[in-house]
Amino acid sequence: MQAPSLGTLEAIIGHLKTLPVVVPISGCNLGPVHKLDVIKATSMLMRKKEYAAILAFDVKVMPEAFDLAVEAGVKIFMADTIYELADSFTDHINKLNEDVKTQFAADTVFPCTLKILPNRVYHSKDPIVCDVEVLEGIVMVGTPICVCVPSKDRGADVVHGLGRIASMKTSNGKEVNSATKRVVSIKIIGDNPQERSRLYGFHFNADNELLSQISRKSIDVLKEYFREEMSAESWDMILGLKKQLGIP
Repeated sequence: MQAPSLGTLEAIIGHLKTLPVVVPISGCNLGPVHKLDVIKATSMLMRKKEYAAILAFDVKVMPEAFDLAVEAGVKIFMADTIYELADSFTDHINKLNEDVKTQFAADTVFPCTLKILPNRVYHSKDPIVCDVEVLEGIVMVGTPICVCVPSKDRGADVVHGLGRIASMKTSNGKEVNSATKRVVSIKIIGDNPQERSRLYGFHFNADNELLSQISRKSIDVLKEYFREEMSAESWDMILGLKKQLGIP
């Protein structure tokens, strides 16, 4: 933080604490932004890049400091009102968060369990089309789906990957991207030959719940980037799915 006076610094810090995004302040200075201030900010580039930033309120940025910031990748936000400064930084954090979520979209798997409605399986092999009841969690288009089937020798359950949900419709035929605690019609398309060979009535049946096929990587992505979207119940589901799928 850079500001022209101590009173102004205190006012800005107080306002930043009310924002919906976390603004961890590592240091404060009075007066213009100098090259040394930028050098200090570069320490965050290898730790949390989004916080390699200087909030400059109603102060000048010296030319050499500006040039170094551009070269190093440090963001300098300048404004002469507290609200404008806060909004600029909030927009910066939100955009980076959205970019990260887009980057990890393929590895983002929210937990869910689904019950197959036995008399409403319309296509038993890839693409598998059936009506399901969402028992727990949230099911989304793109979610990888699997089933755990008890092995005949009473050993560990056999996990059959079925593919990803390609589309989802409500009972009135409306296309939706997600659903909770309701009946929906889903289409599952296999990603590989093994998944495309799965057959309802042979490899699995209505006694086997459909599960979101989480992985160690998908759990790590949820922990790092989607904590706000995950409830305590969702994390409890993750623990249960880890046990079922044999994930360490």
